[in-house]
Amino acid sequence: EKNGTDFCDRFGVNKLYFDLDAFLEDDSFDTVYVALPNTVHCQYMLKSLEKGKNVICEKPFTVNAKETEEVISLAKQKKMMIIDGTANHFYKNFEALKDALRLVGKIRSVQINMSMKSRRYDRYLNGEYITMFDPEKAGGSLYDLNVINFLTVAGLFGEAKNVHYYPNLGYNGVDTSGTAILEYDDFTAVCIASKDSDGDNYLQIQGEGGYIIMHDNPGIFENIELHRNGETKIIDICPHVDQRLNLFTKIAEMIDGKDYEACYKRIDNTLLAMRMIDRAKEDMKRKCL
Repeated sequence: EKNGTDFCDRFGVNKLYFDLDAFLEDDSFDTVYVALPNTVHCQYMLKSLEKGKNVICEKPFTVNAKETEEVISLAKQKKMMIIDGTANHFYKNFEALKDALRLVGKIRSVQINMSMKSRRYDRYLNGEYITMFDPEKAGGSLYDLNVINFLTVAGLFGEAKNVHYYPNLGYNGVDTSGTAILEYDDFTAVCIASKDSDGDNYLQIQGEGGYIIMHDNPGIFENIELHRNGETKIIDICPHVDQRLNLFTKIAEMIDGKDYEACYKRIDNTLLAMRMIDRAKEDMKRKCL
């Protein structure tokens, strides 16, 4: 209660609820943002949709593809907006990158790294309970950081034929970091994510006619370089975008414009990513037997 009261005082929020049903009965708003622990995303999204609320959900959208399908089905049935709050597909530069793929010819290799050592990692090592490092709460790097990589690769190339996952496991079995191998017909995508160490975050796509590289967080599409025929071109339609401002502005436009086609197209991509996450999770379980 104190956290909620402090938050409201800080940001000028004039309503604070401690009862979910009372909150969802309030008709003064039409959209709910779910930022709860990963394992309860699905149930709270379903409750919100049943009450006629559009939903934005923090990553990972759910903990498996079955839950994602259930949420999407209800949203379409109720004709409500259901939105994955991961920002990358709301960047114009993401679409520009996708258009540029044809310029590098047949794709032969994709590498993507999303590594940021968690500020809570040392506390986890010291034995303190941290939700994001609890495998029973869908913690770990696969659900936290690699899901961004999976969403990016799925948005560019669709669902992989085969998925393999090589985790580094902590003392309680959580994947503190890991490498996923996504196999497509003509190339392999290597997706690295780490919560136990820092790294040079980047995205690189190599084709027979050139390559595309982005030296930055794969969730923020800026300063994308196209290297082709000895020349370098910067793909940067919208530079220096504020990530959160861009995300919520685009979401508000989509909701106000009732653009269900764009909404469901994006969430179908989330479903593809969750299917691959499921397969990576199953591969990890096999390796840990």
